[in-house]
Amino acid sequence: HGVGKTAMGRLWAHVNAHRFADGVLHVDYASLRGPGLPSVADIIGSLLRALGVPEEVIPASLADRTGLYRSQTSGRRLLMLIDDAQHAAQVQPLIPNGRDCVVIVSSRAGLDELLIDGAERVRLKPLGDTSSAELLAEMIGPERAGAEPEAMSRLVEICGGLPVALRICGARLAMHERRPVRWLVELLGDSSERLERLSAGRDSSLQAVFDEAY
Repeated sequence: HGVGKTAMGRLWAHVNAHRFADGVLHVDYASLRGPGLPSVADIIGSLLRALGVPEEVIPASLADRTGLYRSQTSGRRLLMLIDDAQHAAQVQPLIPNGRDCVVIVSSRAGLDELLIDGAERVRLKPLGDTSSAELLAEMIGPERAGAEPEAMSRLVEICGGLPVALRICGARLAMHERRPVRWLVELLGDSSERLERLSAGRDSSLQAVFDEAY
């Protein structure tokens, strides 16, 4: 959790978008959770509209929408990016029918059913110490980072290579630009309160990431 799955998928899509002449489709399930939010049928309806299908010809049922979606994507060169899927059933109806299409799915779950359909699993590992330090230095400035090598090393260790934790720490230091790096290291020194303190605001915390995941 917090290892950068969504960011990696979006970066790949951005860099390779030019390879897909018929466009890029994106579904973010993290923003679609909760009561009264869109079903898979609603999402396919949105994708059909994005592909230029008039509203009046989009059928009501999931099965009929799936069939129309597959016919509309046949022969096209599309990139489908699906973020934060929880179940294979959220992915399978959205897979385009074109042979030259690519589908990228990020998920905290294994989604083993997709492997049966021919998917390839890519597991992301935490960042190494060097990359972690570079990410922090990019956010707070190389001079500030270089002035406290021991504190930087300890902060990297505390974050455990998780990009979300590193970005939160970088944001906190950027917000308190007059404070040294060791200030944040000392603040996070108590492991029993570390998750609570790894926050850059109410909506940006490592605790929130883990709570959502579990």
